[in-house]
Amino acid sequence: MQRWTPWLGGLLGGLALAVPAWAAPGDHIRAGDAVITPSVMTGFEYHSNAYLEDGYRDPVVGAPAWVLNPRVKVDLARPEWKFELGSGYTAKVFFDTAPKDGINVSNLTQLSNVNANVGLNGLMRSVVGFRIEDRLDIKNDPTETQTAQGNANIITTSNDLVGGLVVRPGSALELAPLMQFGVDNYNIPLVLVEQGTNPNLNNRLVYGPVLDARWRFLPKTSLVGKTSVTWNKWKENLVTALGPDTAGVDYGEYLGKPDSMSWKTSWGLKGQVTPKMAIQAEVGYGQAFYDEQTVLDAGADLPDSSAEIDITGVEQNSENFARDLKSFSESFLINTQLSWMPAQGHNLILGYRKDFQDAFFTNYVVLNYVFFRYEGLLARRVGVLGEFSFRRDNFHGEIFRADNNISTRVQVAYKVNDWLSTGVSGGWNERACGDDSCQGDQFYASQYDDFWGQVGITLTY
Repeated sequence: MQRWTPWLGGLLGGLALAVPAWAAPGDHIRAGDAVITPSVMTGFEYHSNAYLEDGYRDPVVGAPAWVLNPRVKVDLARPEWKFELGSGYTAKVFFDTAPKDGINVSNLTQLSNVNANVGLNGLMRSVVGFRIEDRLDIKNDPTETQTAQGNANIITTSNDLVGGLVVRPGSALELAPLMQFGVDNYNIPLVLVEQGTNPNLNNRLVYGPVLDARWRFLPKTSLVGKTSVTWNKWKENLVTALGPDTAGVDYGEYLGKPDSMSWKTSWGLKGQVTPKMAIQAEVGYGQAFYDEQTVLDAGADLPDSSAEIDITGVEQNSENFARDLKSFSESFLINTQLSWMPAQGHNLILGYRKDFQDAFFTNYVVLNYVFFRYEGLLARRVGVLGEFSFRRDNFHGEIFRADNNISTRVQVAYKVNDWLSTGVSGGWNERACGDDSCQGDQFYASQYDDFWGQVGITLTY
């Protein structure tokens, strides 16, 4: 699945290019009904805390990096068909400005960041049509391995495919019975595993049915709904515990990661309610049930794991790998967003989301996420963006803790002409412990502050 997305994009892009194409810089490439938009961004950035260290056990280290980000976008629209393709690659090369300090900053270099998405809507004027969407992400996230040789990043590879029918029993009503299928792969640096051990931490298979519903009761406003059932199947239900024990907390050699089944349903309003205001307001409910027997079965052939996986007499609502998500406070879902344009070229967006997700190192996380964003165009060629977000993550399972995540970003871009723009941006990211679990240094290493800045140019054909 992960290999098919780039090949599919290349095939369809090649078919579009087979048609005689023309373009001037900034007009993009036009091949028949297809519009192809290639671009490339390059520049330099600096992180004050490149390894995302807590500054308690290991020192905080800053580092500069060169960034290269080529992208391509393909849009093809016809009355009955709509095709979209987007693909990008990001290289980030870190420079070790203090080679004699014993810290190998170059091991943070990232050469495998890839994202691609493809979407196809067919028979859009028919009573029965179809929809296919696929997304591939390969991400590098730094780890606290300052002196490691080679790669020091956790590499996560995810591919999510959704497809099925779109049924239109009337001009305003649309029902889409779909199936979702996804795979996730988590790889860790060799320095974090024992010699001879596979750096593959775990693989996950995700699948289940999805039902999307939309009723357009106004030209630009709809009642929307979504219901899904999801199964998570993990390759390893006993995962090797990494890192030192802290504050007397001994997780042992393994962590239980059970398979699970979850369901969600949400309904609400989405659309343009006034010429200057758009709104999304959805509420829902969901639950997640974790199969602790998958962990017990995984440990049946491991005599040294018998004490770790003994949950006899332990209730499912206590903090262990048998923990289910079924309380009302955790199960209630909210997704709201308000977009307001006080004047042409200016947009204010405020949003709040409450949701839950399966987590790769414990059972699940309940998140509360609020954000504010301003996007504006000044003097016709100067774009300004400001953003603030706060997310509270409450993890539950064998590992349980709360994290407060704060992120700010400011960006100013100047459009020199139709094909060249320059920009400067900067921000601050923080993860801080959100409850008493940090007392006695427990989970202290998960906290960090990172100030960053970037300057670059973007060429768009």
